[in-house]
Amino acid sequence: MNIRDEIAELGREQDRLLFEHEQWMARREAVSTSPVRKSHVEGVLVHGTQENAQASATGMDAEPSDGEPSIAFFGDERDDLLARAVGYALSEVRHQLRREFRNQIIKLKRELVGDRREARRERALLYEEIKVLRKRLDLDEHGRVDELPRKARDHDRVVELPDWRKRHA
Repeated sequence: MNIRDEIAELGREQDRLLFEHEQWMARREAVSTSPVRKSHVEGVLVHGTQENAQASATGMDAEPSDGEPSIAFFGDERDDLLARAVGYALSEVRHQLRREFRNQIIKLKRELVGDRREARRERALLYEEIKVLRKRLDLDEHGRVDELPRKARDHDRVVELPDWRKRHA
């Protein structure tokens, strides 16, 4: 498993835990609402006759949404603090990894640009060397052998021969 897959898995796990925590907090708040309510008459509190027994902490945390058993270490608000701390730590690790990846990508891009420049320089040197070799081998710009060798093309070295046919005819 590569690092990107691990980061994606950690992100999904964090999202699942945060969603689970929000659901748990909503159930907890719904159960812990006060049985005492304000009456219509000012200043008088009326005790409701509903019998709302609070569910045990293990009863509320028995089954999260994805079917895996939930882990409640303390059974009180410390679980909430722990979940927030773990979520914060995970978020910081993800941000740090993203920064490291971004820096590595920038470094690799700079190396790539340098490599491209070096390749261009080397290609230009090769083309110059090819031109020199073509001249030495009497090749034209298309890589074909010239019809006349270089020595025959030099007009200074060509010697005019006498026309011996006209005299004997």
